[in-house]
Amino acid sequence: EREREREREFRPAAGETLELALARAERDIILNALESCGGNKLRAAEHLGVNLRTFHRRCAKLGIVRRLPGQQG
Repeated sequence: EREREREREFRPAAGETLELALARAERDIILNALESCGGNKLRAAEHLGVNLRTFHRRCAKLGIVRRLPGQQG
């Protein structure tokens, strides 16, 4: 059952290119890492096995920005 769930998670949407599907998957992975690390980017980067500079570059590429306290969205 768990395997079927994973297959559904990573199945590209209709008409979605491989590039878009990979970007969506990478974004989800980064956001999950940030959430599990309490928003700490250094810990999230270490958790994912990349250095902080690479982590920041990937976040910028995927539109993941640091929110200031009190900001919504």
